[in-house]
Amino acid sequence: MPPPDTFASATARRWFLGVLFLVSMLNYTDRVIFFMMVDDIKVDLGLSDFEIGLAGGISFALFQTLLGLPLARLAERRSRTTIIAVCTGFWSLMTAACGLATNFAQLMIGRMGVGIGEAAFLPAASSLLGDAFRADRRGGAMSILQLGSPVSAIFAALLTVFVAGTFGWRVAFFVAGLPGLLVMILVWRLREPERGKADGVVEEAVPSLLDVLLALLRRRSFLFVALAALLVTMGMHGISNFLAAYYGRTFGLSTGQAAMMYGFINAFALGCSMMIAGFGMDWAGRLDRRWHAWIPAAGVLLSAIFYAIAFSRDSMVSTGFFVMLGGLTQFFFYVPTLTMVQNMVGPRMRASAIAIISVITGLIGGGAGPALTGVLSDRFAVAAFDHARGAFHAVCPNGVAAEGSSPALVEACTRAAASGLQGAFLVLCGLFALSAVFYFLAAGFVERDAFSAERGNGA
Repeated sequence: MPPPDTFASATARRWFLGVLFLVSMLNYTDRVIFFMMVDDIKVDLGLSDFEIGLAGGISFALFQTLLGLPLARLAERRSRTTIIAVCTGFWSLMTAACGLATNFAQLMIGRMGVGIGEAAFLPAASSLLGDAFRADRRGGAMSILQLGSPVSAIFAALLTVFVAGTFGWRVAFFVAGLPGLLVMILVWRLREPERGKADGVVEEAVPSLLDVLLALLRRRSFLFVALAALLVTMGMHGISNFLAAYYGRTFGLSTGQAAMMYGFINAFALGCSMMIAGFGMDWAGRLDRRWHAWIPAAGVLLSAIFYAIAFSRDSMVSTGFFVMLGGLTQFFFYVPTLTMVQNMVGPRMRASAIAIISVITGLIGGGAGPALTGVLSDRFAVAAFDHARGAFHAVCPNGVAAEGSSPALVEACTRAAASGLQGAFLVLCGLFALSAVFYFLAAGFVERDAFSAERGNGA
């Protein structure tokens, strides 16, 4: 007989999930709007692709993941809704502060602040959903929570077009930060579900972080899942940080046009992907738990193929179509990965377990991916530039020809910068293919590892 539902009514459950969805949407908006305005920020502050990669990747990811662990431990002991509310207010203020940056160091500090604020959300929210929904419903609930990502892509695109396009990128940061201060109040008023009730157990003792880590390391499926997720997030963040810039450089789109293309393609791809992977995993997992790993394995393998085709095309329509397919199949990994990790441990370990996998995917994948892409892009751009015109970085500072340059030089600089990103993206496709191998290996151990956790043996 399944454990009882945590909420007394379906309406209460929907409101609970709906408020967390709003936080998720703002969480991703504050991240993705930076990517959409990359070239405007780059030119205004005089940055290289590598510096953009640092500001968009490692500065954010370092603090988000490292602070995620202690905040996750706090979430095992204290009110998770209060933690999320406080952090939502803080990251919203720091998003607005990014609009005040006048140099690279200040932009880095602003992005670090956003990372610090967002550090608590995923571990605490995942823990809340783990206690609010039974195991056979968690994939669907996580999918709805993560729909905040595609919705944020549209919201951020609209902000970029109508706010950044009219008033500049600084004002867009200000506007992006304001809604979080209102949603913070809604989160504060949420009632927390009882820990462990959705699993039919109540755990009072809070295991140490070392106990949680050892519990995960004893599960062979976790080792393969962690390696797979690390690789796919490196590729994912590397591409997403520079995709709007790629559209602008390759097809001559303005910042607003590139943002709209980025936003609507990503929204459709991510929205479909989250729902298919999450609810599909719940359904298929009832037949065979190995589908929890087979679904992301198939998805990231297909994404490697679709992305390789997309970034080899000269047509904007063709590129957009295959990017959409690549994004749709790429995100088959996300909800199943979080759900598999949740199902490996007991209720009092879930926030910490999600924080641990987030350190792996966020700090290394989200941090190193954009920086690696920036380094590769700069190197490929230098190689693609017509050296008869001079050295690329001297003739094309920040990847753009100096004001007053001839049309031929402007075109040469733009073409080289576009080729740089194209080469970097094609290299990243190999990471997706390798990730698929590790997900397939994880499938052989998912059933055994999830079974032991559900019997109350979270350690």
